[in-house]
Amino acid sequence: MTKELWSNKAGVKQTMKSKKRPFRFGLHFLSAALLFVLPPTFAIADAALAKRLIETSGVRGGLVAHLGCGDGVLTLALAEHNRTLVHGLDTDPALVQSARRSIHAAGKGGAVSADLFDGKSLPYVDGLANLVVA
Repeated sequence: MTKELWSNKAGVKQTMKSKKRPFRFGLHFLSAALLFVLPPTFAIADAALAKRLIETSGVRGGLVAHLGCGDGVLTLALAEHNRTLVHGLDTDPALVQSARRSIHAAGKGGAVSADLFDGKSLPYVDGLANLVVA
């Protein structure tokens, strides 16, 4: 027994002998769902790195500057382990926008920020940053 499932753009009818839906739809849906449920491995690695950096430095609060913040994943992780304000800096405007989107999506807009960096000098007075991660 054949059943029409769909027609392609050229109008050719695609048929299937079974009444079941193609299995590939289920796989795509499952893989997309897993992306939202399981954290990427780099986020786990960044969280572990951030924890080690904070513990090794002995910083218990204050301003942490993250040079080369990229997409903001490590920048966000640096804010999870103590009472700090984390300021991500990058020379690439596209990466700064990506970091800002990550920060906004995580709901950490008050404790974490990202800005464009000229790559030459920090945008702070001397002694303001408690930790600089580069």
